[in-house]
Amino acid sequence: MKFNYDIIQYSTYILSFIVGISGFIIYKLQNKIIYAANCPIDSRKFTYTPKDFEMDDYEDLDIKTKDGIIIKAFLVKKFVDDKKTRLAKTTLIYFHANAGNMGHRLPIVKSFVEEYSCNVLIISYRGYGFSEGQASEEGIKIDAETTLEYIFKRPDLKDSKIVIFGQSIGGAVAIYLAAKNQDRIHGLILENTFLTMRKLIPNLIPLLTPFTFLCHEKWESEKELLKFTYKMKDKNGSENFLPILLLSSELDEIVPANQFEELCQILRNTRREASTQKEREIEESLNREQYIPEQILVPEQYNVFWYRFDNVHHNDTCIHPEYYNCIKNWWNKNIEDCY
Repeated sequence: MKFNYDIIQYSTYILSFIVGISGFIIYKLQNKIIYAANCPIDSRKFTYTPKDFEMDDYEDLDIKTKDGIIIKAFLVKKFVDDKKTRLAKTTLIYFHANAGNMGHRLPIVKSFVEEYSCNVLIISYRGYGFSEGQASEEGIKIDAETTLEYIFKRPDLKDSKIVIFGQSIGGAVAIYLAAKNQDRIHGLILENTFLTMRKLIPNLIPLLTPFTFLCHEKWESEKELLKFTYKMKDKNGSENFLPILLLSSELDEIVPANQFEELCQILRNTRREASTQKEREIEESLNREQYIPEQILVPEQYNVFWYRFDNVHHNDTCIHPEYYNCIKNWWNKNIEDCY
């Protein structure tokens, strides 16, 4: 019995040591895992430029953040006159997903510029592409705030209608920035994003589920969603919530479908609680008229628009034939025609 007890005791020590070391490694290396700036290979050594995709009207920017980091950005311009003296009245801020750099998203940028006649400002987060620094939640939030302030400091952009667009982890960045600036922006587009990083980890790496408490890059979007109660006046003087478009992929293998759906429900429930009884009755009436059986969620409620694209995954949503049409319909109704 003594022999067996010793084996059990030593095994427990070894297991505890392995668990402790594993936890330490996960804690220290999580930034490199979450922020895949080197994927694809050479993403920190090479960046496509707008010119590579036949966009000649652009600026290659160095933007200095309040903590002294230089981040790289492209401002792709949309001129509305032949002499190229007047810029489009809407500017989109684009926050990309966790891998690669801003250059990998330029085909999507081009479609936005051409389809929606807007300027696009896209950044490489700190630690990505040719930007300085190391990626972290705290740092990327500073990058996002700096990007918005940059627009308001430019004479040719400061009066723009601002739309913020975020994909995947970029959606968490967009939620954070929009929640703080609801009175300064005009729209928010979120694609395949999550509630919190800690809730996402079990879906990505089930073996790490017991260690989620060690995740310090929290990105707690579900808390930020509770702030979206601000009402803005449209050009007719009517008060409405900030328009938000949620784009979901049916076969998303990264963000569980139920997590993005819950995000939508939190937004809508938050706004429902902030609405009057009359406004609630109107919303319920509209829902009965607009409900589409194929959709998992009601397509529109409290100015939160939901659309799910069939047969596409987390990273190829934009190839769906209805992708740009869906955004354009929302854009025309809520950005061009409202403000």
